[in-house]
Amino acid sequence: MSPIPDVQSVGVIVMPRLQLLNCFWLLLPVFAWNAIFASRLPQEGFKSDAGVPRSILLLEQLLRIGVFTLPVLLPLGWEDQGSRAGLTLYVLGLLVYFASWLPLIYLPAGAWSKSAMGLLAPAYTPILWLAGIALAGGSWPYALLSLLFVSVHVHHNILAHGLLGAQ
Repeated sequence: MSPIPDVQSVGVIVMPRLQLLNCFWLLLPVFAWNAIFASRLPQEGFKSDAGVPRSILLLEQLLRIGVFTLPVLLPLGWEDQGSRAGLTLYVLGLLVYFASWLPLIYLPAGAWSKSAMGLLAPAYTPILWLAGIALAGGSWPYALLSLLFVSVHVHHNILAHGLLGAQ
């Protein structure tokens, strides 16, 4: 048996042990929300990548792949205080993320929806639920990967919405 419960040695390579109860399940509400509501975002910046350099798009996609696949390697539990705090942050972050979309969909002409903070809210609020996943799964590398992804994602959205005059 390995001294670390969630990894196994295969020759000289240490492989994480896949578990059915893992943090990937926490991504399903996000996938469902995005599938249902993404097409309802009325602002042009949500529908076009014009003005966004290919290097930013490629980096964002590579980071997205990591952020959305690595949780399958993170065990999901609630026995310890860190996991419970992570799950609490995840739920609160998910509610904030969902709420950030509503003004853009239902009040697109409103001041919040026209402001940079409002337009970018669906891009920067994922850091809350991603930090919750990192904490619940006990992975600081995942937290850093998530922070990098959200930073690039926000930069992409700044360019897509022309908030720096890049379009």
